[in-house]
Amino acid sequence: MITATFVKDFKGIKNKVNDICDKYQSHLRIDQYNLQADCAEQPEMYFDAVSVYSEIYCFIQRLKLQSKNRHAVVALMIRKNPSEYGYDKVTDSIVNALIDDDDEMREIEDLLAEANGINVISKGLLDALEHRRSMLNNEVQLSLSALGSAVGNAKISSYVDDVSKGRMRKADTPQKSPFDSINTDDEKRRRVRERLEKRKGIKQ
Repeated sequence: MITATFVKDFKGIKNKVNDICDKYQSHLRIDQYNLQADCAEQPEMYFDAVSVYSEIYCFIQRLKLQSKNRHAVVALMIRKNPSEYGYDKVTDSIVNALIDDDDEMREIEDLLAEANGINVISKGLLDALEHRRSMLNNEVQLSLSALGSAVGNAKISSYVDDVSKGRMRKADTPQKSPFDSINTDDEKRRRVRERLEKRKGIKQ
């Protein structure tokens, strides 16, 4: 009969897969308003899913090897002593039929079928988490893009305000008349003439 170790190991792995699926099923959806929390829990979720997937995969490989070994042992016993199985001589088809009828082989095949079912569930969870990771990446990129646009718009708005304020200050500053320079020159000449006239008066 199949060893109790295989049955015990499979039961433990099956419970792990079911527990992980129950634990993370409600966490597969993404909350775009709480991306930080969703991103923070993604590595742990993915690690747990990969761990149980690895366990069930390795268990199936061990079970397949056990099946292969049992197949070889039973085939050798049948060919060595066909009379014990009610045959004087056996063919390959008879050997295979007798192997399929072996109790331990049937137990191995049944356990292997159940393990493959659990493997499908585990792989489904892993695929869902990989999709979740991709969606998280997209949402984060969109958020960063929106943030960059908001910052850019704020800078443009600030620049427009600064330009507007500069124009207002310029408008408040008294503007010089184009005749100011002429008036200033006339004033200078008038003062020069006055000084010259004073000097002339002194000399006279």
